[in-house]
Amino acid sequence: EGTSLIVSPLIALMRDQVRFLTQMGIGAAALHSQNTDEEIDIILNKAYAGRLKMLYVAPERLGSRSFIHLIKGLKVSLIAVDEAHCVSQWGHDFRPDYLKIGFLRKTLGEVQIAAFTATADPDTQKEIVKSLFKVKPKIFLSGFDRPNIQLSCVLKSKPRQQLLEFIRCHKDQAGIVYCSSRAKTE
Repeated sequence: EGTSLIVSPLIALMRDQVRFLTQMGIGAAALHSQNTDEEIDIILNKAYAGRLKMLYVAPERLGSRSFIHLIKGLKVSLIAVDEAHCVSQWGHDFRPDYLKIGFLRKTLGEVQIAAFTATADPDTQKEIVKSLFKVKPKIFLSGFDRPNIQLSCVLKSKPRQQLLEFIRCHKDQAGIVYCSSRAKTE
């Protein structure tokens, strides 16, 4: 019962998950920097009416007093933290607003919290526990083998030709090609 609040740093991922959930008939929405004021009003009205089971929020929202005030009026049953390794001050993905999640939990009345990450070494795992949980949580670790992911590096030589050849060889497959700059990518 209530709304699950999902803290996620990736707007594109939030959009994909909201789209999937709504297609499944589950009330979901996302609050982030690209929402218009009108969209925010619609989302909050749905939330207060109890029509949202999942509300995704960007971590930067947690630093806003007005957001905290608004969220207090919801019946939040769970805080889920995606990309929980972002609480680690020593990692390259550190997001200072993730440190406000503990305060959010206290503000909402010690709501249950769940944290998820695929990239936390043992020190980062300890930091996640220290930053997000009042008592030691149950920790579930899964294997890190990702057989569906392959990484290869190729020296650049006639990059346009290489890219076209890569696309031809991987037709109907997903892939990522890293480029050194946005201008060169375009």
